[in-house]
Amino acid sequence: MRHDSLDTGVFESYGDYRRQKREKSIFWRVAEAYRNTRQLSPVIAINLDPAGFVGRKLGADAIEYLCDIELASGQALNSPALYRQWLELVQGEEGENLAPATKELIVHRCARLYSLHGLLPRLYFRRIRTKAGRGGEAA
Repeated sequence: MRHDSLDTGVFESYGDYRRQKREKSIFWRVAEAYRNTRQLSPVIAINLDPAGFVGRKLGADAIEYLCDIELASGQALNSPALYRQWLELVQGEEGENLAPATKELIVHRCARLYSLHGLLPRLYFRRIRTKAGRGGEAA
């Protein structure tokens, strides 16, 4: 479910339009990665068939990513009610019942912190791979 392709709203200028579009893109990329990571299995049974499907496992890096997203969202929203609405929004269809102004507020607040904390999946996991490639030491 991609919501960043919708270009509806009130824009004060072209710069405002670009900023809102960038924020929506950041928010929905992180939300999609959050949903996909939440679906990973913490335990995978042994499969003796080498040609069989091997599912992805919920590892330490994925758990850390989920925690970082949840912490950043909690910091950005600073309200239990808004946090519950954020959960509804990122989990899919339930977020369709939220008011458009509430959605915009959540996207605006969260996207800034996601960007600041480097929570876009391609940036976040590149940083983890770089650290692991150097013996686990920070660069």
